Amino acid sequence: MSPSAPAATTSAHAAAAAAKSFYPLRYFFTPYCPFAHRSSIALHEVGLLTSIEPGSQSNGQLEVVHIDIRNKPDWYLRDINPKGKVPTLEITTGGKKEIMIESALIAEFVLQTHGSPIAIMQSTADDAMLRYRAGLVIDALSNQFNPGYFGLLREKDPSKQPAAKDKFLDAVKAVQAVLSHGGDYATGSRFTIADVIGAPFVARLPVLEHYRGFVVPDTPEYARFHAWKRALLARESVKATTAEMGWLIEQNKVNAV
Repeated sequence: MSPSAPAATTSAHAAAAAAKSFYPLRYFFTPYCPFAHRSSIALHEVGLLTSIEPGSQSNGQLEVVHIDIRNKPDWYLRDINPKGKVPTLEITTGGKKEIMIESALIAEFVLQTHGSPIAIMQSTADDAMLRYRAGLVIDALSNQFNPGYFGLLREKDPSKQPAAKDKFLDAVKAVQAVLSHGGDYATGSRFTIADVIGAPFVARLPVLEHYRGFVVPDTPEYARFHAWKRALLARESVKATTAEMGWLIEQNKVNAV
C-alpha cells in the first residue's frame, strides 16, 4: 500500500464526519445568476437540491428562497447578506447558525462535506495532478472566459462588438487549450469542480447567440470544446438547475440592449 493511502482514508472519514455535523437550512439565490448556478449544481450533486423551484426540498432538509437581485428585500440585506449578493447558504454547524457566501466557496464546501469525489480532496498523487488540471481550467474560466462572456453581452456599441466577439473566441481557445483528453469533461472522464465552475456560463451561450449572433464555430478546431459542452449539458445536475432559456434570454435583456 502506498504511503498516501492512509491519509486519503483519513480525509474521507473526516469529510463524512463533517457532513453529519453540517445541516443546511435555507438557500437564497436566483436562477438568473450564472455564479449562483455553481452552488446549485453542487447542491444537486449531493442530493440536497432537486430543482430550482422555491420551497422545501430534500425531504425538508433545505428551504429554497428566490431573491430578486434587482429588487432585493430589506430583510435579506438586513438579516442574511448585507452585501446583497447571491447565492447565500444558511447552515447549522456545531449547533450554531452560519451564513455562507461566494458561490465557488459554497460549492466546494458542500462537495467536501459530503465526501464527493467532484471536489478532488483525496491526497494521492493522481488526485493532486487532477486538482492541478482542474485549477488550470478554473483559472482560464475565471480570468478569460467569464469576463469575455460578460464583455460581449454588455457591449452595446455595434462598432465594438466584432472586437468583443474576437476576444471571447480567444477565451474559448484558452479554455480549450487546458481541457484534458481521455474523456469529455474538463479533466477527462471524471466530472469535477472545474465542470461545476464552467457549466453555468457554457449553458448560457444561447444568450450570446440571441443578442450578439455569437456561436463557437462547429469546426474541428473547436472539437474538444464542443465535446465538453455536450458533456456538461447532458449532466443531470446541470439540466435540473438551468433555468428555461427563454426566461434567461429575457432576464439578460437589460444587459444586452
